Amino acid sequence: MPMTERVTPRRHGSYGIDAPYAPAFIAVMTVVVLVMAFISGHWQTFAPITFMLAVLGFYLHSTLRGKFVVWADLLDQLQLRVMSEFWTWDVAGVRSCSWPLNV
Repeated sequence: MPMTERVTPRRHGSYGIDAPYAPAFIAVMTVVVLVMAFISGHWQTFAPITFMLAVLGFYLHSTLRGKFVVWADLLDQLQLRVMSEFWTWDVAGVRSCSWPLNV
């Protein structure tokens, strides 16, 4: 039965934000530019704010979700087979290979 829809498994971990001071710095700089735009009263000074907010949004997306999307695509391209039938667990919890080995 072919899969028609891609299923992304739920992540089991949270890896946080890469370089957590970077988005904080971008947010503070955005506020500074916004205050300067209000003080000066020129509409041209609002243009950098939209750019800075876009950079912040892209950064947060790539650090929180984007890396998982890229890894999922890379692993899908490898077309790995599930080999769980070759491994067994004994009563002591030790993992052993049940694959017939030609020694």
